[in-house]
Amino acid sequence: MKTKIIDCRNTGQGAYTATSELEYAEVDQFGRSKSGNHWKEKITFLKTSSSVFVIDISNSGKHRCYRLMCNLDHDGNLVCTEKRESCGETGCAEEAA
Repeated sequence: MKTKIIDCRNTGQGAYTATSELEYAEVDQFGRSKSGNHWKEKITFLKTSSSVFVIDISNSGKHRCYRLMCNLDHDGNLVCTEKRESCGETGCAEEAA
């Protein structure tokens, strides 16, 4: 199993970053700041092909959501790519390329 760490936040001013919709992955939170607004999430990928949906909203309200798709290469290294998706109140949907 391979892991990846992402920085997360919930500032109370509209900014929010965290994982959602895990496919063959587990998430553990750690390293929470004193204010509780920032933390890290360690994503453990349970299969050679896994994905996690990441919601990323800026303070200005700009939504930048993406699916983090990770696979193991021939040498056993974790290779991750971001596939941009739209996010809204009804969930996420793939954006047209």
